Amino acid sequence: MILVKNYDVLGLDSNLIKILNMLDDGFGPGIVTSAYRHGDDGVHGTWPVRGCDRRVRLPSVALYMVQYVDNLWLYDPDRPSLKCALYHDAGHGPHLHLQVHPNTIIRGIG
Repeated sequence: MILVKNYDVLGLDSNLIKILNMLDDGFGPGIVTSAYRHGDDGVHGTWPVRGCDRRVRLPSVALYMVQYVDNLWLYDPDRPSLKCALYHDAGHGPHLHLQVHPNTIIRGIG
């Protein structure tokens, strides 16, 4: 478990850092429970790290956070069905999974 405000020390992708800071500003500081995983074939195994998990205790808050992130960020314009945030249980308890792609962009506002 990692509790830091300066996400740069985790080697995270710059857009992932922006999303985490946005969540911290809107919902209060969070706890990143997983970031880089050696040997992971997915976003947790990239460098810079493009995936992390954030603890969320209340499902209703987590689902609101997912909506908040995905309304502002587009994971990959070529694959609009993929999302930057999801709330799931991958076998170690429910958590907020955040991910970005090299093509991730913030959606136009206005």
